[in-house]
Amino acid sequence: MRGIFVYSIIANLLVIAPSIHMLQVYDRVLGSRSIGTLVYLTLIVLVALVVWGLADAVRGHLAVRAAAKYTVTVAPKLFARLAADQKAGPKAGKMLRDFSSARAFIGGRTFASLFDVPFIPLYVLIMTVLHWSLGLLTVVGILVLAALSWLNMAATEKERERSRQAENDAISFAQSAFNRIEDLRAHGMLSTFLTIWGRKTALGLKESEAAGATSARYQAISKAFRQMLQVLMMGWGAFLVLSNEMSAGMIFMSSMISGKAFAPIDQVIGGWEQISRGAASIRDIEEMIGPDKSIQARMTLPAPEGRLALHGVSFAPDPNKPDRYLLKDVNLQVMPGEVVLITGATGAGKSTLIQIMVGAIAPTGGAVSVDDIAQDIWPSAQWGRTIGYVSQDIEFFPGTIAANIARFDPDATEDKIIAAAKGASVHELIVGLPEGYRTMVGNRSFLLSTGQKQRIALARALYGDPKILVLDEPNASLDQKGERALLVAVAEARHRKAAVVIAAHRTSILRVVDRAFTIADGTLQPLTLVAEQPAAQAAPRHDQTQVA
Repeated sequence: MRGIFVYSIIANLLVIAPSIHMLQVYDRVLGSRSIGTLVYLTLIVLVALVVWGLADAVRGHLAVRAAAKYTVTVAPKLFARLAADQKAGPKAGKMLRDFSSARAFIGGRTFASLFDVPFIPLYVLIMTVLHWSLGLLTVVGILVLAALSWLNMAATEKERERSRQAENDAISFAQSAFNRIEDLRAHGMLSTFLTIWGRKTALGLKESEAAGATSARYQAISKAFRQMLQVLMMGWGAFLVLSNEMSAGMIFMSSMISGKAFAPIDQVIGGWEQISRGAASIRDIEEMIGPDKSIQARMTLPAPEGRLALHGVSFAPDPNKPDRYLLKDVNLQVMPGEVVLITGATGAGKSTLIQIMVGAIAPTGGAVSVDDIAQDIWPSAQWGRTIGYVSQDIEFFPGTIAANIARFDPDATEDKIIAAAKGASVHELIVGLPEGYRTMVGNRSFLLSTGQKQRIALARALYGDPKILVLDEPNASLDQKGERALLVAVAEARHRKAAVVIAAHRTSILRVVDRAFTIADGTLQPLTLVAEQPAAQAAPRHDQTQVA
């Protein structure tokens, strides 16, 4: 910013050169009829204008660099805040669009032109030196233009804010629709969603058009008034010349200098749309991330043994109703080499408890710890290496299967990736795909079946031999072969002393389980494991005290 201001000083001083050239030509060259004076004077001004052009170009380049510096300074904190916010989903798209808008504004010409505003007093001073009345007329003109700029801002502020909100709403709606496009096609909802999106977009266009029409009126008034000022300045200057209070060359100089004085305000009025959007975007980003742009790294802790514990964990889904708990006072400890099953009715809170265990969501009350160290004390990267997680709704990030299994680890090796795939018994499946481990997934690049997704997700969970393995309905879509592979993977994880937690409905997982619990009425209740009975015997009971 200091560099932009320094080059703005150079540019605004040298831009006066043509005015001085006009004054000298009329008052000195024409009177003396000296061709040499004209030539040297013209050369000096041409050199000054070359330097002015270079200064203006450097100023624009520095604005682009300022945008780049803003990006590298703000982006990490913004990304971290969005990742840490449990409810960032709906507003993440808006914040990223605001971030893009802020970068474009800082790197644009409109932002650089704002640095010309502080030099308006310099031009007023020059006009006053030429004649006090010209300085007064310039000040009056600047005040009127500034008033028009303020009225433009006040008259369009509400419409522009509503337009931004409507546009964000329409874009968010479209993104959610595209994320589930197969549902829209299957249910024949495309035309309905198109109509809804059209209405939301139309609302944004309506507000933008209203703001644009109002702004256009003020711009037209501003331009007309500025032209009138130029005419008045020329006429009044001619009157002063006729009154022998000014030389003829000063008429043209005053006209040119007054134009320089009015130009910054005119640019502000003309670029108010970009200024308004850019300032609003920067304001929203600053409100979210705060004045401190640094990210304090947590200290790396000793490698954990893998003792997972939940201490009085509670969770209320609705923050407006904190007394309505989905989970309440849940206590659990899973030791290394132990496999724990969590079951319960649909909607009882199994997936929520699993997400709290892995740190995907924060509990309303209580805490999660590993080796008696709270989850929020562990560095994020170290916590991620400690946890292997398979979620109920599996999605892959845009990239290759290898990259997804390796969790996009830049230091991943082929041996570690293949070892994870073989641990999940999915190596043969992957090498049978069109491009093997280099097959692109995510963003609908290559459509995998739900069972294939679960098995590859298990390989991702096993990558790096994590000390804690947490699986949410890992066998929900697996065939018999896939279930055998899952049981082998869990058995191997137990053998290498990993703590394993599984949430599941299907009872085939019971053969590798050490303890079992059920969630009922928001609490965790122990179950008694009974060995599988032959098929000829009576059907096993399924209640809150026994699982077969």
